[in-house]
Amino acid sequence: MEIEKKDVNFCVNQEKCIKCGMCANDCPLNLIKMDELPKLRNPDFCIECHHCYAVCPVGAISISNLDPEENKIPEINVNSDDFLNLIKSRRSVRKYKSSPLTKDTLDKLSEALTYAPTAKNKRELKFTILNSKEKFEKIIATTYEKIEAGPKKAHGFNLHAMLIAYRRIGFDRLFLKAPHMIVVSAPKDSVYGEKDAMIALSYFELLANTMGIGTLWNGIVAMLYRLVMPEIKADLEIPEDHEIQYVMLFGRPAVKYKRGVNRPNENLNFLS
Repeated sequence: MEIEKKDVNFCVNQEKCIKCGMCANDCPLNLIKMDELPKLRNPDFCIECHHCYAVCPVGAISISNLDPEENKIPEINVNSDDFLNLIKSRRSVRKYKSSPLTKDTLDKLSEALTYAPTAKNKRELKFTILNSKEKFEKIIATTYEKIEAGPKKAHGFNLHAMLIAYRRIGFDRLFLKAPHMIVVSAPKDSVYGEKDAMIALSYFELLANTMGIGTLWNGIVAMLYRLVMPEIKADLEIPEDHEIQYVMLFGRPAVKYKRGVNRPNENLNFLS
């Protein structure tokens, strides 16, 4: 396998470095060795996880042109009970208000996607967010047109019945009048693309719920776009060498849930 040549620009501030070795100790691939100062042994194998940069207690490490004076982590006090209650109370939302989210809200949500972890720190995912009503309506129309021209049933779903409901009574089983949709894609040769997409959308969903925004994991549309009508990538401006991994609807809920549900923990298995 050919190794990609990299120049990650690993730099050590000699005046700041206290030679504690934390950067070398925390490197996931053991690429940093301690000489007089820390040294990156083989940059070609570096996955640019930036652990060395993040763990340095004095800000002596710079890598990938990151400034150690930036990105300092503030003290974070997230109440664990509140967070658990958020997890326990989240619901799949299928009733949405028609009004779109503001740009500031969309920008904040998208940050969660940017920071979600990916296998080997590849960061190969592409996030296509439909934030225009006109564009979304066009995609919806195109989807139903392709259903009309395609198989009546696919992968356990009666697509013809969904089409009839949409055409005759205006019931949109697929998009549920949500104001926004996100489509996650990854290169076709990506080994972990589907897993990375699930992780990213989980981050997205949790942040969305803290902001009073509802979400729906849309497996039907994900299946349609990936297996029945992959050519819709062109309409979504997704690169040809990418494969759609998953789809999520989101927006302000038009319904408010007053209570959670009980989930038995009978599937937990503790090995002591």
